[in-house]
Amino acid sequence: MKNLAARTVFVGLILSLSLPGSEVKAQLAAASALLSNHDIHTFINSSEEFAEVEKTIDELSAQLHDSYTNYPNLQFTASYDNDQLIGFVITGVKDSKDANTISLILMELQSLGEIASSADLKFLPSNDMKTARVSKKESRM
Repeated sequence: MKNLAARTVFVGLILSLSLPGSEVKAQLAAASALLSNHDIHTFINSSEEFAEVEKTIDELSAQLHDSYTNYPNLQFTASYDNDQLIGFVITGVKDSKDANTISLILMELQSLGEIASSADLKFLPSNDMKTARVSKKESRM
């Protein structure tokens, strides 16, 4: 699993050099910074760190949603080499730069998802139903 952090840092480096939007560059660079020099099994050591990973996942997920809005025929398939994820094949996107960006976002989401799912339960947000409930107005924000 140490390869995961190294792969994610590499992906983040490529993203920071190749992505057109400065907002995307900043978010992906932040995600890569979160992952650098951390063993996936010991990464999340506090509720704050979990919240930071969760926020980055939310931001990247929003970008992926925007990609689906821009490219309604967007589809992707994971590509593996000896049981190790090496990337995603993107179809339904005419612009190759956008397809590369989407693939790299998916790689970041995969890596961050693995880190989040490895977190100790004591660092997860409480499941208090009073604080988990949102109004219809809040859910549309």
